[in-house]
Amino acid sequence: MGKAKRLKVSKTGTGRTEGLDKQISKEEIASSKGRVKVRGRTDADDEFVDDKLSARILKQAHQQQQELEEEIEGTGSSFNARATSLGADLDGDGNSEESDLEKDSQFEEDVQVDEEDEKALALFMNPNPAPRRTLADIILEKITEKQTEIQSQFSEIESVKFQDVDPRVKSLYLGVASVLHRYRSGKLPKAFKLIPSLQNWEQILYITDPEKWSAAAMYAATRIFTSNLTEKMAQRFFNLVLLPRVRDDIAEFKKLNFHLYQALPILKLAEMNYSGSNSIFLRIFFDKKYALPYRVVDAAVHHFVKFQLDTREMPVLWHQSLLTFSQRYKADLSSEQNEALLQVISVHKHHTLTPEIRRELLHSSCRDEEMID
Repeated sequence: MGKAKRLKVSKTGTGRTEGLDKQISKEEIASSKGRVKVRGRTDADDEFVDDKLSARILKQAHQQQQELEEEIEGTGSSFNARATSLGADLDGDGNSEESDLEKDSQFEEDVQVDEEDEKALALFMNPNPAPRRTLADIILEKITEKQTEIQSQFSEIESVKFQDVDPRVKSLYLGVASVLHRYRSGKLPKAFKLIPSLQNWEQILYITDPEKWSAAAMYAATRIFTSNLTEKMAQRFFNLVLLPRVRDDIAEFKKLNFHLYQALPILKLAEMNYSGSNSIFLRIFFDKKYALPYRVVDAAVHHFVKFQLDTREMPVLWHQSLLTFSQRYKADLSSEQNEALLQVISVHKHHTLTPEIRRELLHSSCRDEEMID
């Protein structure tokens, strides 16, 4: 049997002595909370300004606007005051267009610069400005340079004195040409090495068709002609044969061939500050027995001569590179350079290498002595 539920007594504070009718009447009517609502505005706030007062306000505003315009005009300012519309003009759109025109006219006026400002600007400008060049001027300049270059090449080629060549000589050098067209390495024909000593060397050279030489043949020919021709004759070989070939090679392959700058590392190393690695690379390049131009030989001699006043004890690598240079290029030295190197080895000595260097220098024939003979 379940437990009887206990009735809950209401917490309203009503006693049990009240009648049922009174309890029902209290529950039907809600009790007031006693909150008083306060209005934030009064009827007085809805009142409008009368006509007379509004007319006085507009009149004062017009007077202030006129005074402001007079003050701006009196200062001489370049900017025009923008008129504000009041009253009946509020509905019109014409004033907005006029104000836009006035605003545009403000930026169209000429700006006057004082002399002091001009001097200040001149300090930042280039005193010698370059002439203005258009694209057409650049194109015309390039065309003129190309025409001048072609004309100079044709004039140099036409100046070659052609002589009657023996058919046997012509057939011989045609065979040399076929060898040079496919040359890669090794010895060159002896007939080709004799070309620099011939009186009509340019004519014989063109029989071999230099335009079809391989890159290795061009490098070997440059070594031979640079070492055996005079300065003017070598310059002519460079202009007529080597320079056009270099340009064509760069234009076709977009880079310079390896054989065309093999002598450049020696010149660069000789001009650098000394270190042990310089001697190693110089000795390697000297051992390759390149036919170096006299400028490179002179730079190598200067590289060794500058150590005459050096008080340091030179390493074995330095003596080895000097010995290799003396063995390979003793015939390309002048008598003055030979004597300078002998003075250097008298200052910097090595018990084994110095006697060999002295022997190579003393038993060599200098290039100026050969020219005198």
